[in-house]
Amino acid sequence: MTSNEDQEDLIHNVVDKTNDMRNMAKLIHNLDIDDCVDDIVQEAVHVIDVSSECHDEVDGRVQNVD
Repeated sequence: MTSNEDQEDLIHNVVDKTNDMRNMAKLIHNLDIDDCVDDIVQEAVHVIDVSSECHDEVDGRVQNVD
């Protein structure tokens, strides 16, 4: 079972990645550069993967409690 600190680290990682995506979206909006779209899509996929990992870890802990 992972500690609360590990869980908090995973959550902070998701928040950081989400903020990175927001910053890239602002860059595209401000500079009107379409080349960054691929970077944003890749970052979104990474955030989804990290979120899934967090969800799986929480599910695993809940099942272990049962």
